[in-house]
Amino acid sequence: RAGRARRRVGNRYRMEQGEGIVLHQDKSATYHEKNPITSFSYGSGSLLEITDRQTVKHRLTAIFYQYPDDIIIMSGRFNIEFFHGIPSYDRWEELLSMDRSSGLVRQLPENEMNEARAQLR
Repeated sequence: RAGRARRRVGNRYRMEQGEGIVLHQDKSATYHEKNPITSFSYGSGSLLEITDRQTVKHRLTAIFYQYPDDIIIMSGRFNIEFFHGIPSYDRWEELLSMDRSSGLVRQLPENEMNEARAQLR
């Protein structure tokens, strides 16, 4: 039945060890656009990077800060049209300093920016 979640995939990483999750799409023969994709942030905050392509040239990027224990739900055609990933700490400064001229379409609001920068210290 379309729209009924049938699969669970968990991507585990350890931010304190410099790990992240590379940009990807969750491809599955059973994926249907009514099935949401969720991103959970356990224990510490993280950045969620969303792009329209994996290659850097002409890429549009949106970043979101996930507070500890936040959940972000991505649904509809999201997984078909976009890539998502959790950048490792060594990429945060690059992402946090991006602007529209470098393809950024969503910068963090001030409160999220402050949280992300505090976590880098």
